[in-house]
Parts: sequence; structure tokens; C-alpha cells
Amino acid sequence: MEKNVSFSNQREEAHIALRRIKDNENYGDNFFIAARRYEYRQEKTCHRDFNDDVTGKMIFSEGSVRVTGQFSKGFTSSDINEYEFQIEDCNGTLIFDMTKKLRCKIHINAPGTSPFEEDFHELLFNDIVENCFVIKKGGKQIGKAKIKC
Repeated sequence: MEKNVSFSNQREEAHIALRRIKDNENYGDNFFIAARRYEYRQEKTCHRDFNDDVTGKMIFSEGSVRVTGQFSKGFTSSDINEYEFQIEDCNGTLIFDMTKKLRCKIHINAPGTSPFEEDFHELLFNDIVENCFVIKKGGKQIGKAKIKC
């Protein structure tokens, strides 16, 4: 997508790609709107798919790190307090715990979640790239995806 160009003025390929993500991945309209808004606005974004116990998609955007996402399965409990959301390195060492902020943004509609987004001004984009976003339930890892651009 072209930087600093409104979505309506983007090339048709951009519209097709985002529609394909929305339709094929079974995401709601709110996620589609958030994804296209931040896709063209941010200088750099990383997309990550989750395809293990948790299925979903997340977008990490440059600047203060903006996390946008939605999950379609894997959230078996409606109690958000049972889940943790963390950035870890490849060896499983905690880099940053996003749990507190994301628990306030994520609403579980079992087995998935509603679309969500949150800014993490305390993080630099380069601190998360090539590391992993990890989802845990009751301390046990249920989802993990390497953040690559």
C-alpha cells in the first residue's frame, strides 16, 4: 500500500489483498477497517498468523508499537484474566508483558475474540521484530508466532 494515501485512493491490489484476508480468514468488518487504516498509515507493519491451538491474525505497526488483531479460535474460557500476552525471544525469555493493556482491549466471544488494537508507547518496533508473540492460558502456551516483516 502506498504511504500517506487514503484507502479509497490506494491501488486496486491493496483493496483485493485486504478483502482476501477478511474473507478467507473469517475476520469481522471491524478488523478489516482497522487493518486497512493502519496498513497504509504506518511506515512498516508485520503480519503474523496463528495456526496452532489459537487461530487468528495480528498486525504490529511501527512508531509506538500498535497491535491490531483478532482470533477466531483457541479462547476456550470467557474469562480474559486466564490469558497472558507476551513478547518473548526465541529462547522463551520474557521481553515485554502486554497482558495488562490487552486484557482491557480483548473481549472474548468463545472460541474467538472481537477485534482489538492497543498502542505500546513504551516499546520500540525493533525490540519486537524477530521475537515471538506468545499467548498463554493458565501459564501454558497456547499460541506463538514469530514477528517478522
